[in-house]
Parts: sequence; structure tokens; C-alpha cells
Amino acid sequence: MGFLLVNIGLTFGTSVAVMGQILTLSYILSLVFALVMGFLSVRYKPKALLMVGLLLFVVSALGCSFAPSYVVMLLFYSLSGVGVAMVNPMAQTLVGEHMPVEERPRAFGYIMMGMSFSSAFIAGPVINYLSVLRGWRTAYLGYVLPVSLAGFTLAMIGVPSVSKSPQPSAESQGYWGAFKKVLSNRSAVSCIACTALVSASFQGIVAYGISFYVERFQVPSDWRTYIWAGLAFSVTIGSFLGGRIVGRFGRKPI
Repeated sequence: MGFLLVNIGLTFGTSVAVMGQILTLSYILSLVFALVMGFLSVRYKPKALLMVGLLLFVVSALGCSFAPSYVVMLLFYSLSGVGVAMVNPMAQTLVGEHMPVEERPRAFGYIMMGMSFSSAFIAGPVINYLSVLRGWRTAYLGYVLPVSLAGFTLAMIGVPSVSKSPQPSAESQGYWGAFKKVLSNRSAVSCIACTALVSASFQGIVAYGISFYVERFQVPSDWRTYIWAGLAFSVTIGSFLGGRIVGRFGRKPI
């Protein structure tokens, strides 16, 4: 969406600021459903929730490809926010269930590296090329949809259904007791606040960075790829270094 805000806005006759509200609704739904996941995660297996989240990406991509209006685009894109709220925590949960503690930081680093590397060197160039060649709808239909389907298929085949180290259920203390235990822990609350602040700043760059360069400096279409690649590559390097050195220096200093 960060790549295509200007293009989509021209199609529906809206400004970049108005188109940005699509992202806002997506983030709000992601926030709400992240709280709902606290209840679902103790009732259903992580793989099942992961699969549902990935399927929502597929539906979202298909709906955005054929959206006839701003409102329809708003509704279908918002499903991706629910998908994020399901996929991200379940991916981390599955790492925690299937890998020993000392290997988890490196695994999380690899996950982040995979996301940022593919964004820099695959997603960015392909989406930019397709949008310039045949319009922004082609980017959703020709790239986002098949990649979402591929992710769903790979997760279905490759992710084990049985945990190697089953986690204790939160049902023993009740749902609200589990939430209260987290929120009464100063360290946990501090981590939540830090993550929220980092996400607020980073998502602002992701959402409006490319559009800013296009509107303010009239950069050519090819430059969008280079700008995005630089951003995503820096995330790749940070993820790689973080996963490698956390065992040596500790989580808090890093």
C-alpha cells in the first residue's frame, strides 16, 4: 500500500491523506483483534490460527484486486490487519513451541530477515514493475494474491501440528487472570509500550515515505524501488545482527 497510495488515490479520486485512512482502519482492527487473540490462543492450536490469518491475506488481496470503490477497498484491505494480528503472534508462538530458548532469538531474526529481504529485493521491484506496466490492480492480482496463496500452502505443509514442548494453558487461571498477570508486570508493560512507540514511528515511514518522495520531489517510478530497497535492507541487516549478538550481550542491552 505504501507503494501504491498515490496510484490508488487517482483511481478513486481521493487524496493520499484520505487513502491513508485505509491503513488506519487496518491498524485499528489489528489492535482490536490482537486482544481477541488472547482468548483464541488458549482454545485453538497456533497452526490453525496461523492458517486462518494467512487465508485472510488471500481474501484481502483478491478483494483489493477487484475493488470497484474506495469503501470496498477499505473493507477488504482491513482484513489484512486482522491477518497480521493472527499471523505475527502465532509465528512467534510456533517458534517458541518448536525451538529451544537459546535458539529463539536467532529464529526470530531469520523471520524478520525473510520479511525485510523479500520486501526489498522481490516485493518492491515486482510491485513497482507491475503497477507501472498494467496498473496497481495488477500488482495485487499478479503478486500479492499468488504470494499469499504460496504462504498459506507452505504453512499448511511445512508447519508441524504437534508441539514439541507444550505450553501451560492460561485456562487454569482464567482469561482475565492471564491478562492481569501480564499487565501487572512492569517489565512486560514497558516492552509493550516500547514496541508501540517503535511501530508508530516505523509504520509512519512505511505508509507515507514513498508517497512523500513522489509528491514532494516528483521522483521517477524506478526510484521508488531503490528507496524501498534501502529501507528494507537496513531492516534485514538489523535483524541479522540482533539475532546473532543477543546471546552475547543480552536482550535488554540490544
